Amino acid sequence: MAGFFARSKDANSDMRSRQIIVERARYLDCVSDVARAFHSVMLGGVVGSGIRYAAPKKSTRLDYTGSGLELRWADIASTTWFDARGIKTFTQFEQLVFRTFLVSGECWLFRMGHGWIAKEPDCIRTPKEFGKVDNVVELPNGNIIIDGIELEDGKPVACYVCDASKGEETYDRAEYMGEDGLPMVLHVFMQERPDQVRGLPLVAPIISQIWSCYAYGESETQMAILQTNMSLIITTNTNPTINPFAGLTVRDLDAPLVPPAEGEKAEPSKDFAWVPPMGDTGLFGIVDKAHYIKPGQTRHLSDGEDIKFVSPTAPHTGFIQFCEYQIRMMGAAIGIPEQVLSGRFDANFSAVKGACSAFNHTVRRYRSVLIEQFLRPVFRVFLSEIVSDPDIADLIAFESQWLPNDSPLTLDPNKEIDFYIRAIEAGLITRDEAAEALFGHKANGEVVNAGT
Repeated sequence: MAGFFARSKDANSDMRSRQIIVERARYLDCVSDVARAFHSVMLGGVVGSGIRYAAPKKSTRLDYTGSGLELRWADIASTTWFDARGIKTFTQFEQLVFRTFLVSGECWLFRMGHGWIAKEPDCIRTPKEFGKVDNVVELPNGNIIIDGIELEDGKPVACYVCDASKGEETYDRAEYMGEDGLPMVLHVFMQERPDQVRGLPLVAPIISQIWSCYAYGESETQMAILQTNMSLIITTNTNPTINPFAGLTVRDLDAPLVPPAEGEKAEPSKDFAWVPPMGDTGLFGIVDKAHYIKPGQTRHLSDGEDIKFVSPTAPHTGFIQFCEYQIRMMGAAIGIPEQVLSGRFDANFSAVKGACSAFNHTVRRYRSVLIEQFLRPVFRVFLSEIVSDPDIADLIAFESQWLPNDSPLTLDPNKEIDFYIRAIEAGLITRDEAAEALFGHKANGEVVNAGT
């Protein structure tokens, strides 16, 4: 795992380690249950069974009543209209984009007509013709290229897409905005530092800890398997230089021992699959020291032999405590409490309520990235084909609401509702804040009192 740590100099220099971090994160997602759990929990919490469009109930400049916009979007989203490959519905495509964003740190989308195609971050690279890929490249027009992205006065304007499908790397320059004024390229990532132009995986700060848990778990598993395969050890005071198990198969160990009669030459039994190279004389002596034990079998020990029974010691008593501590620290680092990660809600209500609230804050943060960088731009392109006035289309996209189909993580809905009713009546929170915490969106409609 050496060599993947960021340089901690500036955002651009740290990006030199980005590719290695992405490779580690994707590998752990394939082999580590802990890494897969982090990604699955976040995917289920943020996207779940989909984030749907909902027309705003009120607008200062538009009347959405009877427009049928929400119904038309739902009808098209249920097809594969938005997938340029024609495979996934919009909800499935949305899940693909967000999971790629979690595992690889970012997801790139390219508009192909009205549909979109998603790509991994590996396809965006600085062309080799510009020299070293991890240096800032200056172009004649004054723009610069950093990690495959062309910047104009610090603003991304284009990216370089690498195509190695034909055996040779070719690069195409893809502009972010098309001639129609609509986005041609969408870059979904979370910027956490100034001048950061590429994203990092969700598990980037805890890769070493995930690897430690994975390696420790593998070693404990192997040790447990080895110990349970060996029930006892037979000790002897005979010549230790002779290995009684050298070259013998299970069939050899189970073969009947036929010692030669006095004065006759020793001949190996036909039941043996292999004859040791030391000759017939040593054959029976070696096999005599190899005890193949069957259930209920009784064997008489030779002179100088003793039995020591093996008591398995794996997994180690501190293994569970080690993993629980590591998961607790990793969850705190990326905003996923250990109760949510493991799905074990066996603590008291207050403790689990705090864990759910903390996780819901993390969910809202990541959902805002998905909405602003993916859902609203895609919706704006959709509006361009049904709304003739671009200014009206921009306003509709700006006022669009995106609601999750699944409610936020709660422990006991009855207790939750009672708590928020009292909080509203006491003036501690508003109706919209309570609805946001309970259902993931603002309150709809009018109410007579806080208890309705």
